[in-house]
Amino acid sequence: YADWYPQITWTTPGLGPIGAKVGIMQATPLQSSTGADATNTETPRVEAQLDYSVELGGLGAYIWVDGQYQNVGRTTAEASAFNGLVGGQAASEAEREATGDMENSVDVGGIGFGTRLTFQGFKLVASGFYNHGLGMQFQGNVGGAYSGSLDERGKARHFYGGYIQGTYDFGQGTNIGYSYGSNHLVMTGQDSGEVNQRY
Repeated sequence: YADWYPQITWTTPGLGPIGAKVGIMQATPLQSSTGADATNTETPRVEAQLDYSVELGGLGAYIWVDGQYQNVGRTTAEASAFNGLVGGQAASEAEREATGDMENSVDVGGIGFGTRLTFQGFKLVASGFYNHGLGMQFQGNVGGAYSGSLDERGKARHFYGGYIQGTYDFGQGTNIGYSYGSNHLVMTGQDSGEVNQRY
């Protein structure tokens, strides 16, 4: 919700407890700290969400799953910066081919899921995500700021995280609650110093 992009989104009409959305969005450019970026956003990003709501007795449940995918191309200069480095060093074409490190685009995607449960005054919300190349916050880069989506080599990093919150409403405007969340980055071989290994 913090990101705003040009888009065409279709939302299903009322299908009982099931809802769905499918959207075509402007793709997000990706930046590395070394110039091995991917900023060619000619191909749009696709996003989708499926949700389900049900009430059984006094228990209300809302469950959702969503995901997205995009392929971001590299300009000629960005491809040269990426393909010209292996382990942070200039490499021959044979070395690049041997490590599989010749890429002119980056595949980016992610999945999210969660639930909201309510029972009388109690409410529980839990959600999680996993992504490849999207970063921990926002999507890719915002306003040209480097988000960590790509490592120094120009490879997409993996991220995962989650959030849980429980609240209880005592009535008359009195609520008590607790929440916890965390985000995690999975280091690539470049991050961990294993620069000569494929990752």
